[in-house]
This record gives sequence, structure tokens and C-alpha cells, in this order.
Amino acid sequence: MLRLSPLLVIYLALIVINPRSDFFGDEGGYVRHAINLTHGYYTPTTDIDLWWGPGYPIILAPFALLKAPWTIAKLLNAFFLFFAVYYFHQTLRLYTNSKYVLHLSYLFGLYLPFLRFISYLLTETFVAFLISALTYHFCKVSQSRTRGTRHEIVAGVCLGYLALTKVFFGYVIVTCLAVAGLVFVFLKRDYVLKKAIVVCCVAFAVCLPYLLYTYSLTGKVFYWGNSGGMQLYWMATPYSDELGDWQFIEQIRANPKLAENHLAFYEKVAKLPSIERDDAFRREAIHNIVTHPLKYFTNWLNNIGRLLFDYPYTYVDQRLRTYYYMIPNMFIVVLGILSIYPAWRRRKVTPKEILALLVFVIIATAGTSLVSAQARQFWVLTPIVDLFIITVLLNSVVVNVPSTDLERVPQSHQPIELAARDAVGIPRQAR
Repeated sequence: MLRLSPLLVIYLALIVINPRSDFFGDEGGYVRHAINLTHGYYTPTTDIDLWWGPGYPIILAPFALLKAPWTIAKLLNAFFLFFAVYYFHQTLRLYTNSKYVLHLSYLFGLYLPFLRFISYLLTETFVAFLISALTYHFCKVSQSRTRGTRHEIVAGVCLGYLALTKVFFGYVIVTCLAVAGLVFVFLKRDYVLKKAIVVCCVAFAVCLPYLLYTYSLTGKVFYWGNSGGMQLYWMATPYSDELGDWQFIEQIRANPKLAENHLAFYEKVAKLPSIERDDAFRREAIHNIVTHPLKYFTNWLNNIGRLLFDYPYTYVDQRLRTYYYMIPNMFIVVLGILSIYPAWRRRKVTPKEILALLVFVIIATAGTSLVSAQARQFWVLTPIVDLFIITVLLNSVVVNVPSTDLERVPQSHQPIELAARDAVGIPRQAR
């Protein structure tokens, strides 16, 4: 951990030199819910506000209770990101003792989107920590081939709290549970699948109190939040000049074209209670999808571009911030795609737990792509994507390893090293 400490200094410095007092985007909403929690409730029952899950407001509630400056709360991001990098470093060490593990961890910790959002009271840095922790504990229990109850529980808690922080992952949990369960029952009773099922069950148990709470408010079963309707509405926009990205009411009023296309509908649904408003947005979106399926498909392609490269956006000029995502993600996306074939060819030696985590990423990305999304909804998944790329390189793109070096590899690391030597044709008797 000490060797990674310069990263913590960098993170703290970035927050201190950017002491913003105004709120940006969703920051105000998280703070408002945190204040609500200090008064004994999450959302007023008179105007139900389930736009965000309670995970991050719970983290902020002590600062609201103590009336501490929100800049102090932002310092938590430095520690969240630092421990995300530490977990990533420890996960790599499960699979190799290469001298480059530290360098790769630094490269991961200096990923530009991480640094860009570190001084905001937004969930992404915390989510990156949760996913990194989930990855480590799931890989640990899968590799150990023991009961590993502690790691199962921690992985499940991380996954469950991830859904409470970004409620979309609640649907991902259920989908992963269904996929793992079906494969386990009908195709192969694999140890890693069994662990994945246990982790998903623990995660769902963590979310159950929140789902009971939303049921008490709305009377709807498995109700996670009321922002999905608007996300789908913008994704399904049928107008040729619009690309499927989210537009705020201020943007609608300021742009004549957006106002002409959407203002009347917005003002109409604004009179409805929040739950009914969400339903109205969803109905209109489904109508537009059925009526204009090709336009929805075009918007979906644009959405993939926004997820991966923060581009394109409707009625927005080119922006320098796009390079924060485009340059690093270009390497991640290209290497990720190129890694699929060797991973498939050598699937017997590619760690199954990493393939299971990759399925989790695919399900999450595919689901996110169906509604209006932004790049920050993809980069929180990069701990898993980066781990996949590195382990594929370790298994498939290798050089001759002298036997004396192999003797120094810990027993827990030798399976990958042996597989790597198989890949380059080193006979077993030479070992």
C-alpha cells in the first residue's frame, strides 16, 4: 500500500486546489437526500423523490448531521479512489508476480476520467471503489477453492451497495442471477457459477430493505427509482436532429428546436405526481420506439459512442473534455476487443471468474446502452475490463520464461505461468 501512496497525495491535491462551493449536476440531489436522512426520512411522501438510490446519501449523511463543509466530504473521494487502485493492485497479484504490476496499477490510478470527477460529490468515484472491491473478493473466493464465506459476503455487500448507489445495477443483479442460475442448472455445475449465484443472492438481500421501502411508498413491486422513464424518453426521441442524449428543462427552454419538440409535453407531465410522471415519460418513449424503430436504433449507436468516447451530443459544439475519455478509452476499447479472440482460444486457462465478471460488464453495458447514457456510466466498469485485458495478455502474449524464474513464482501464481509456457510451446519436461 505504501508504494501506491503518491497516488493518494495526488488525489487529495486535486480536490484541495479545486474547492468549488457550488453544486454541479446531481450533487445537489445527493446533498438534499443526505439532509433528509438526518431528519429521519429519505424522501417526502407528499412528493416522492426516488431519482437516486440511498447508497451515496447515506455516506454523506454524517457530514450533513455535523454541518461540515462539503469540501471535507469531497476528500472521501481521494480515499475511495486510492483504495480502488489498491484493490486493483491486489487483484492483479492474484494472477501474477510480474514486476510490472505496480506500473499497471499506477496507470489504472491515473486514468483521466477518474481524475476529472474526483472533486465532485458524485457517485462515480465511490462506484469505482465498489466495483474494484467486488472484483477482488469475487476473484479471491473463486481462486481459493475453499468455502470463502467472508469473501462471498463482502463481494455480495459490495454488489448490493452498488445497486443502492446506482439503482440500474439492481436490474443487472437480477439478470446476472438468472443467467448464472440457468447455466448452472442446464449446462455446467461450475464452482465459479455457484459462487456468482451466492454473491448475487447476498447482493439482493442487501437491497431488499430499500425495495420494501419503495413498495411502501408506491405500491409497486421491485421498484428502484423514477428516473428511468425520462432516460428512455430521450433515448427514443424521433427527431432527426436529436441524438438520444439527455436534455434538462433549462436546455429545452433555451434551445428553440428542443422547445418546439418537447416543451409542451414537459409542461403537461410536470403537473403529474413524480411516479405518474415517470410512467408518462415511459409510455411516450415506448410509443416513439414502436413508431420509429430505425431512429431508436440510430440513437442507440450514438449512445454507444457517448458511453465509450463521450461523443456525440445534440446541438453541442466540439468540446475539449471529450479527449478525457476518447484518448484513454480508445486504448481500452481496442485492446478489449482484440483480447476477446485469444481469451476464447485459451478459454480453458483464462480464469473463469474473470470471464464471469466480463459477463457482468457486458450485461451492465448492454442494459445501460438502451437508455440515454453518458461516458461516466462506462468508465466505472474499467476495473474489470482492465483486469480482463491484462490477464489475457499474461496468458496469451508471453515470452519464454526461464525455469529459474518459475521456481520463484508462488504456488498460487503458477497455474497462469504454466499456461503461459504452454502457449509458447515449452515442453513440460523442461520444467
